[in-house]
Amino acid sequence: MMEETIIKEDYYSSSDDEEESEDLTTPAEPPSRPTMDKSLAAKMYIEQYYLNQQKSVRQRESRRKDLEVKMGQMNITPKEKSEMMKELDKKESDYMRLKRIKMKRNDFEVVKVIGRGAFGEVSLVRLRETGELYAMKKLLKSEMLQKEQVAHVRAERDVLANANNDWVVRLYYSFQDDNYLYLIMEYLPGGDMMSLLIKYDIFSEAQAKFYIAETLLAIELVHSLDYIHRDIKPDNLLLDKDGHVKLTDFGLCTGFHRLHSSEFYNKLVGDAMTLKMKLVSETPITQTERIQSWKKARRELAYSAVGTPDYTAPEVFMQVGYGKEVDWWSLGVILYEMVIGHPPFLSDDTTQTCLKIINCKETLHFPQNPGVSNECIDLIKRLVTDHDRLKTPSQIKQHPFFKGINWDKIKDQKAPFIPELKGPTDTSHFDEYEPDEEIASKLPKSKPRLGKLVKEKDLAFIGYTYKGFDIVDKSPSSRRKVDQIFK
Repeated sequence: MMEETIIKEDYYSSSDDEEESEDLTTPAEPPSRPTMDKSLAAKMYIEQYYLNQQKSVRQRESRRKDLEVKMGQMNITPKEKSEMMKELDKKESDYMRLKRIKMKRNDFEVVKVIGRGAFGEVSLVRLRETGELYAMKKLLKSEMLQKEQVAHVRAERDVLANANNDWVVRLYYSFQDDNYLYLIMEYLPGGDMMSLLIKYDIFSEAQAKFYIAETLLAIELVHSLDYIHRDIKPDNLLLDKDGHVKLTDFGLCTGFHRLHSSEFYNKLVGDAMTLKMKLVSETPITQTERIQSWKKARRELAYSAVGTPDYTAPEVFMQVGYGKEVDWWSLGVILYEMVIGHPPFLSDDTTQTCLKIINCKETLHFPQNPGVSNECIDLIKRLVTDHDRLKTPSQIKQHPFFKGINWDKIKDQKAPFIPELKGPTDTSHFDEYEPDEEIASKLPKSKPRLGKLVKEKDLAFIGYTYKGFDIVDKSPSSRRKVDQIFK
């Protein structure tokens, strides 16, 4: 089998093993380091392979049951049901065949770079075989290891692979080469919510209600998969061609890195406490000047390795243990920014922002004439608080602010802002980027020779490869009756 061949070729080389001594009385020498590493790699690979096999069987059974349930709800004949079951079987066979094909970076043509973060970049790409467009996130393995981001890399890959829902950006493939990890996702041409806020500055309450409601449903979906996003902010809310929200960035580029390390939080909290509540209001510049300065630097902050803590809940800073409610805090902060024009704890630096967030009871203020309803202000106060916070989706949905929202049909509603697109490769809603020479300079000068010591990065990313069931629909040879049932 292909998997067995990979193990033999990548992790085993007879030249590295010592010959067995003919003298059975001589104590055996301990295995060499290369042998130990290759043994560990093979063990990890085999374990991952069988875990994936078991998961694949469960998913196949689940898809069959889903089809049977949905056919039972349709007014179709037994013959039509039989044809659909055969079509599903054909699709499953195509899926197994496609999973055995190894993906490579050269399978994709880069159209344009549309995003860049601390560890890599995102590009609009075209699959050469089919012409299909995707967003490709490329991440440098060495940086992931150096900055201790391996767990977060796997978290993003896993949640995207498990979500398969209209509220989360869809993942089609993940694969790797010697230096990079690749995530191949759906391309959403509408840009992100941050760009929309920069363009329009302030939303009407009705516009904010629509986007906050959709974001709530996206967060609810992530929580149902037993994940906490922990980095909900406008940068991570993407817009599709119809202007509807999809959640992205589950730990990469602009999220999770230093901003979610204990050392970074401890330093921020320590620095903040030494300030003795020396708030921004005591600094020489005015709040208006501060807001303008923040808006100018907004995009640079989003793509930096430090990021922005404006949307982070106080319990995350304090490292006292927290749950899914931290995402609802972020939702409240985004609502404040949408209707007021800037985040509630805007400060001159991250330390003072942290201090204000920790002391939110004293530092959460609204303008004298905010121009929004009491219901809107009350919802913000019920979310952006360190005690008695609304903690469940049902509690938040029942708040008077959302009166009139049809939660089951919101995807059918017209979005407040529909992106103007000239064609499928239109990237006008994303920033312009020049080639990044800094990333290229971090790559090794030569490829490791075959049979060389298995590296830490090779062990860390075993099992990263993934192909979603949706790739069958993208195949030129696939038929398209059954796939509509699974949409």
